[in-house]
Amino acid sequence: MARPRGRTGRGGIGGGGSPDQRRAMLPGMSAPETLTFPCAYPIKVVMRADAQLRAAVDAIFIRHGDAAVAAAASTRQSAQGNFSGVTYTIQARDAQHIAALFADLKELPGVLMVL
Repeated sequence: MARPRGRTGRGGIGGGGSPDQRRAMLPGMSAPETLTFPCAYPIKVVMRADAQLRAAVDAIFIRHGDAAVAAAASTRQSAQGNFSGVTYTIQARDAQHIAALFADLKELPGVLMVL
């Protein structure tokens, strides 16, 4: 017996069709905008819930920006408290500033994602 398929005909969201067909499904989409520097740039760090790790992540943001960035960060814990999502908003000077910050964050053991 065949499984029911979603509206895309592939059993799920997104997927099927040629690139032209996918573009046709998203008429309001346009090319991504470029950033104008300096600008406020939010960065979300998903990490294991650990006070020492959080302090190390805060230290990286302080080194790349200032202490106010770490102090103003918002935190959300996972349901069981094993993970934290912390959003920091930096004043990005240029694309290299953002890239260097991402690279330093990804080096920390316990940091799972940087978005």
